Amino acid sequence: MLFIGICFGKTIWYTIFPTADSFGVKFNKERARLGILPLPDNWTTEQGEVVDSGAVHREMKVVGVENDRIKYENDFILKPEPDREELTISYRFTDSTRNYAFSSRLTHEKPYPVTPQQADSILHAWNFKYK
Repeated sequence: MLFIGICFGKTIWYTIFPTADSFGVKFNKERARLGILPLPDNWTTEQGEVVDSGAVHREMKVVGVENDRIKYENDFILKPEPDREELTISYRFTDSTRNYAFSSRLTHEKPYPVTPQQADSILHAWNFKYK
């Protein structure tokens, strides 16, 4: 059983969940068209990327899929120092809604809405590079 899992695990996974890879890097052209932060070309679902704990980085990207259709994406951009600030960018495919929220230790970690212009300004001030 273990041998079968090791040899055919990915094949079985993508047979059971055919869209599992459809919304990864392959979806970046559509993300660019919609103005959504793309995934890096070397992106993988495997853990292992070591990030400088003090550097601004994408902490997580969540992609919601239901019935083989993408429903939403959430990007979490983290600036750890000095006040652990986080910018969350959400995009809903069902109605093309975008939401932006900012939180930090100074806001007691409670996110508050920001405008798209404020989000762009924050990313620029943080010198965030997504590629």
